[in-house]
Amino acid sequence: MTKGFMVMENLKITKRNPADKIYVDSCMQVNYIPLFAKQASNSDAAKRRKEDATVVAYVCKVHSKPGQLLLNRCVEMGVPPGPLLGQLKNGRDVTLPNGSIVKSSDVVSPREPGPVFIVLELPSESYLDALVSATDFDRYQLGASAAEDAAKVVVHFSPSAVMEHPLYLQWIARFPASTVHLALNQYSSPESSVAVHRAQHRLHLLSSELFPLLPSQVQTATPSPLSALNVRPGQTLARFCLRPSLGFQSDTVVKIEADAYVRQAYSSPNFPEALSQLRAGIRALDPLPGASYPEVVFLGTASAIPGKERNVSSILVNITDSSSVLLDCGEGTTNQMIRFYGAQAARRILAQLNCVFVSHVHADHHLGLLQLLRERETSLRELGLARVPLTVVGPRFLVPWMGRYDAVLEPVSHLFSSVDARVHVKLVVLTVCLCTGAVTWTARPCSGTGRTQEAKRSSVPRGASTS
Repeated sequence: MTKGFMVMENLKITKRNPADKIYVDSCMQVNYIPLFAKQASNSDAAKRRKEDATVVAYVCKVHSKPGQLLLNRCVEMGVPPGPLLGQLKNGRDVTLPNGSIVKSSDVVSPREPGPVFIVLELPSESYLDALVSATDFDRYQLGASAAEDAAKVVVHFSPSAVMEHPLYLQWIARFPASTVHLALNQYSSPESSVAVHRAQHRLHLLSSELFPLLPSQVQTATPSPLSALNVRPGQTLARFCLRPSLGFQSDTVVKIEADAYVRQAYSSPNFPEALSQLRAGIRALDPLPGASYPEVVFLGTASAIPGKERNVSSILVNITDSSSVLLDCGEGTTNQMIRFYGAQAARRILAQLNCVFVSHVHADHHLGLLQLLRERETSLRELGLARVPLTVVGPRFLVPWMGRYDAVLEPVSHLFSSVDARVHVKLVVLTVCLCTGAVTWTARPCSGTGRTQEAKRSSVPRGASTS
């Protein structure tokens, strides 16, 4: 199974040319609007393929809803029950037995025009000139010839820094005031799972040091200057309905109720007594002296797939306050960092990440690598740091797989430098003995030869509940 996943000799990818302009299915019609990046003059940009510098905006128009047959009008006009009713509903005029003609438009309500929505992602400011100069958007903005053509909602995947650019704000202002703009980026609420926060609040009762509460980052309002343009942040499980009524439905939005989670824990039989005994035992222990590093953060604990109780493999080791390594990088690793540290602190951790070690090529050990590379590049750029490629140490099949992704989907090869684990890595087994407020590290060569060397570090291993 893993070999079939990594070796993509028979992989077939169908590319749809944006020049085709239109895609139609039974639900909607999608118009493609390609936007080309403004090319820089440096040699690296000159080497990029043209399609790598292209993004596509999707203008989606839901098919019109057929009108309903008005039975009372049919009775008034003498249409008998039977197949004539079906013909009228399908838009065909019919002749009654008495010779009179009944038009479909007289007994069928008008068709309900389908709403228009737009999905857009501009990864960088280099696409802004193309966005504001694209005339294909005019018919869906204030220049719409009919009210039904104006976009009802625009979904923005563009980063917050791009959305706050004056040119992007200018483009948003071209839409009617009734158009809703939904931002799915850094402005969005990170509260993605009740189970994650419920588990973390319960673990926090056991030890606030080992299990700190996850930072809450709910946006109470969209930051200026977007707040004046009917832009609202996305919320997990919120819905925007296009039919039958237009607007948001927020009754299913994730809500964190910390007090309720604590009450549930204390309602368990004998829990208060057991918790008191545990805390007394913790107070009786002497913490190991020393610094706060290395620090171990368990982002995942070898689950085959992400779940609310366990996550796929990923262990972050903060060696110092400015240097970190990552042991395995399953899917969702970056999101786990954001959940645990918060968005701003996670940027710092990503920027100081020096190396990722991938133990083997099972999907649950490396699928998060691509997202991590992209987010690390963003973090370095936002923090004004030099964009140094991330060292990736892994099996020989990993690099060809990433090269294939680079060749077919998006360029990532400039974001990392690879090292073959077979040649350059000597594995060391770390036996970790957990004490309150400290970790004892016992390091020994994996071959079992030689004298075991022991070293103690004062460290706090911490972990976030998974999703």
